[in-house]
Amino acid sequence: MSNKMYKGSLGGKPGRKNQNAQAKQHADELKKAEGSSSKIITEPMYRKVFHDIRKDWSLGTGQIIGPVMNQGLKDICWAVCFSRLSQANHNIDNPNNPLEFSYNDLINQAGGDKGQRIAFDFDLYEDVDAAYIQQLLDDSYPVALRLQLDFEFSSNKGEIYYLPRKEIITEDTRLHSIILMGHGITKEGKLYFIGQNSWGTGWGCEGYIQIVIEEKCDIICLKH
Repeated sequence: MSNKMYKGSLGGKPGRKNQNAQAKQHADELKKAEGSSSKIITEPMYRKVFHDIRKDWSLGTGQIIGPVMNQGLKDICWAVCFSRLSQANHNIDNPNNPLEFSYNDLINQAGGDKGQRIAFDFDLYEDVDAAYIQQLLDDSYPVALRLQLDFEFSSNKGEIYYLPRKEIITEDTRLHSIILMGHGITKEGKLYFIGQNSWGTGWGCEGYIQIVIEEKCDIICLKH
């Protein structure tokens, strides 16, 4: 296993085939978000569908993770993941002072003294296995998974996704990142991880996915 300070961008986004649908869905979700604070928060669908969940950081108080977002056609999955990781790390350590982090702050690199400025150091850890990820989720915080986009992931409608073996990264490689926020056991007895994507609730199981990791992979997490 190797690690290094992460400085690259992770810009995966949905294929152009679904651009119109994504744009309409994004607008609908923004409307739903307005005034949502006055509504009763219902249990997300994945909690009812995913089998034998053993760990789920979204169950904590203070919006540890936050709801599914829709990046639309923008290459901002990196910003969504870093804001989610920062929010999770802060709110887990400060349950009495929960904060909501905006990915726009990372994109715009807003300066000045407005608001509260909080910084975290994250590393890219390469070639880790499922046991290592499970230990991090159990003992510390959520992590981000860096993956190479393929058809099975992009078109997922809630089925279990088996992360393929990493291939050499080229100019044509489409990298993407999602949050891993928990894990469970499939009906067949395999360890899976709960992933939260940033493609809206029309993808996966209302924005979430079950990922079985049997190959070495790359993750981003708090430096340790």
